[in-house]
Amino acid sequence: METATTAGAGAALTAPWWIQTLTPYGQFAVMVLGGIWIAVQLYYKIKNERRKRRDEES
Repeated sequence: METATTAGAGAALTAPWWIQTLTPYGQFAVMVLGGIWIAVQLYYKIKNERRKRRDEES
């Protein structure tokens, strides 16, 4: 599931180059939402890695 959402977010970030039928505002909105989703995934990935490391040290 994570791979599918990452691919979807990556496609959303590049949407202005491949989606010509959307208005410029739609393209920008899709790009911003894709960037936000990638940032959320990175945040939780880092958070979980830190938690694992902290649990291993205890």
